[in-house]
Amino acid sequence: MTLKMPNWLWKFIYGKSMIAGKMVYLDTNCYRDMARRYNKAELSKLIRKLKRKEKRRRIDVRLSYLVASEMFAHLSDPRAFNSHQECKLGLHAAIEHIGLDASKMLPGPDSEMHLFVEGSLPETEKILQQSLFDFLLALYRKSFDESVIDPNITQFQKTSQYIKNLKDSWIDSFINYFIQKHEPGFAGGWQLFAQDEQKRNKLLSEINAAEKSGEIFKEFGAGVCLYIINNFGLQGIIIDEPLVQKVINRFKPIFQLQLRIIKNICQSGYNLEKKENDIIDYLIMVSFDPTKTVFVSNESRHLVPTLHLFGYTSQVVSLNEYLRILGIKDRFRSN
Repeated sequence: MTLKMPNWLWKFIYGKSMIAGKMVYLDTNCYRDMARRYNKAELSKLIRKLKRKEKRRRIDVRLSYLVASEMFAHLSDPRAFNSHQECKLGLHAAIEHIGLDASKMLPGPDSEMHLFVEGSLPETEKILQQSLFDFLLALYRKSFDESVIDPNITQFQKTSQYIKNLKDSWIDSFINYFIQKHEPGFAGGWQLFAQDEQKRNKLLSEINAAEKSGEIFKEFGAGVCLYIINNFGLQGIIIDEPLVQKVINRFKPIFQLQLRIIKNICQSGYNLEKKENDIIDYLIMVSFDPTKTVFVSNESRHLVPTLHLFGYTSQVVSLNEYLRILGIKDRFRSN
């Protein structure tokens, strides 16, 4: 009789080799969950322990621009709100985790795509990224004291608006380039052909066939190229098959998440305006390169299991799994 090794045991035994030499970045929930459990001194101690373990395994820790922006935006929340306190301490931990090093900040989602398609970061995006890091570093050096936070409320609100605009832009893209493409008379409700199950089933069958043939991923890949060319006014980039295939190979995880949303819209309906955190998860995943990245997420009810179903079992781990692999006993509640 052959016994199947449990997934958690497999990761414990082979985990050290899985993450050695990889680029690792954590999602927003990881830093916020750490902040819920510990005060600043305790959290700094945990981060120092993390860094020692990561250094031994040649792990290149990065901080997502969008993760930092999410927490930064919540500094505009009233002091009494949990979100304000968690994000203030979460940012403190995140900055320490990357060693106060601006070069360890990952680009925003559009910049990441621009970097891959065009080969460089847009100058305006470099400035925005450096500006955010400099602001965070200044706050860190003042221990995120409220006397420093209060006068800068406008900056936090601007970042909150940036995130909202980002969400709205991607929600609009789902409406304009998918829903209305298939149902021009769509009147809302977040379900295609809400009164016509036969049409829904027919469209879903076509989508499944396009997934199986790979055509839908080619469409997504070409869409990314076109999006970057149009949004940044690029010239001289030819959207040919080799480029599209490279984009698919690099960004397939987010294409699979995008396809999941599309299928849900076809089936029981999926209100993106009420599930806007799915969009942020989706955009944070733009930095995920399956060939060299480990993504640590504490959203383990939906995001982590979904990515595991797609086959990214060794590249996507929960915070508790990551700590266990590193030999750290701290445990956090999964979201």
